[in-house]
Amino acid sequence: MIKILRILSLISIIVQSFFCINSTNDFISTPHKIYDKYGNFHEYKIFIPNKIKKPYTLLVYFHGVISKDFKKIPGLKNYDGSPVEKTKLINLAKKHRFILLAPSPIYRYRFLNCNARGWVINKEIDGIEKLIDYYSKKYEIKNIFLAGISAGAILTHYLADKRNIYKGIISHSQGYEDGRGGVVKPKQKNIKYKVIFLYNKGDYKNIINIVEKSYKLYKRAKYPTFILRNVLPKGHQWSFYNNYKLWKLITK
Repeated sequence: MIKILRILSLISIIVQSFFCINSTNDFISTPHKIYDKYGNFHEYKIFIPNKIKKPYTLLVYFHGVISKDFKKIPGLKNYDGSPVEKTKLINLAKKHRFILLAPSPIYRYRFLNCNARGWVINKEIDGIEKLIDYYSKKYEIKNIFLAGISAGAILTHYLADKRNIYKGIISHSQGYEDGRGGVVKPKQKNIKYKVIFLYNKGDYKNIINIVEKSYKLYKRAKYPTFILRNVLPKGHQWSFYNNYKLWKLITK
């Protein structure tokens, strides 16, 4: 019996290694306090590899709107907002030895008649920029990339279009949206960061429409851009199957 248990334990280790299962213990929660101009304290998670690969690189990830009440809505019962722990991005960070930073939204509000936590963009940006600037200076970061899904993807566009410090963004299941369902044209004329769009197979039709329109606007503005359509898994969640492909596209 003991021998069987040892074999099962060994198989478990091999399976975890093969599929790169995340460990929440790899993240450090808010090691340095950051306050925005409103006096709000910003929480976040960060993974810093033992040996950071030069040139030093930072990936900032933003999850989607999160609410326990979504389970009551048929069309959202399987949607969890794709928190960073479920994206397997940490495995990517371990392999390529870059810093992974995942800010947490500070505001709660009503969304689809649910108590939710998400990104109030005009109030979040200052604190997020201070957070990015702190770690960029501390580790002498040369390359900064942004990634987000759903509402988090929208935030990446507003951040990147504001300051000329980002190398590229990954916009998963959303585009540069104005908050009313309209699509925003990138404002900066001299900033040409890479923009990677993608959406899931079976994603929401209105979101697919926004992604496609946003992709065309960036392409028309001559940004280096690319789109992945109908990726797996199905639904509205981060496509961890494509992590390595996305990294190759955004960094090449």
